[in-house]
Amino acid sequence: MASLYDMVREELEEEGEDDLLDFVSEGDGEDIDTLEPAIELDTAFPTTLFISGLPKIGKAKFDKLMGVLTKLIDKYGKCEKHMPISPDTDSTMGFVICQYETLEASTTALKTLNGMSLDKNHQFKVIRMDEFDDHQSSGCLPGTADPQLFLARGFP
Repeated sequence: MASLYDMVREELEEEGEDDLLDFVSEGDGEDIDTLEPAIELDTAFPTTLFISGLPKIGKAKFDKLMGVLTKLIDKYGKCEKHMPISPDTDSTMGFVICQYETLEASTTALKTLNGMSLDKNHQFKVIRMDEFDDHQSSGCLPGTADPQLFLARGFP
């Protein structure tokens, strides 16, 4: 296998940037792990809630539903809300993801909103985002339209 220097040299030569070789070290250098400790990625979302059981509505009613949800959800603290629209159906997917600023606010919202009825046909199911995979695999998230599609695309 070619050395890193050789690969960089070949790439620069192909692109006609030979003069940049003066700035590339020919040595192997130090192992990155000896320079500084590895950074561990935090994969916990303790202040983020997944709320399912919402109506699936079109773009025309999006702002109205978001307004109602904001009044209910923001009672417990400031939070950022994401309610995705499916590109296939042009309607919401039956859930909203809320990220609170504090753990206390998210805990109070979880306890208060879980089981709350939005109307006679829609009851909230609220879980921490950290528990999402467990609930999704057990089929315990009613009223959702494949949230994995949204999560795979990342937060907007």
